[in-house]
Amino acid sequence: MKPAEFDYLRAGGIAEICDALADGSEDEERKIIAGGQTLAPLMAMRLARPSLLIDINDVEELKGIAAIGDSLIVRAGTRQRYAEHSPEIAAHLPLLGRAPASSRARPRAASASSRRPIFSKAR
Repeated sequence: MKPAEFDYLRAGGIAEICDALADGSEDEERKIIAGGQTLAPLMAMRLARPSLLIDINDVEELKGIAAIGDSLIVRAGTRQRYAEHSPEIAAHLPLLGRAPASSRARPRAASASSRRPIFSKAR
């Protein structure tokens, strides 16, 4: 099945995202997408019918990691792969920096059945 018709906006900045979300009527649904979404299959089955998809992948203001005082700020558009190799995370959260990369675990998790554990206990 094909998704219902929708408009697509590749946002270039936060102001453009806010304007796109504010515009439109009450009966128009607007969704933000950034990758790794379950929205596309729902749209294909017509279980979700947004009138506008707002792609935030190119919004630089939403990307990056910054250490400010005792806080570590990970912005919403920061890619997981970037965070895995971030010097800021390695410096401020060393345990997280040494954790197994979920980019390696995710394909295993996606293919694992309920009969086969992803991580087995040592015997």
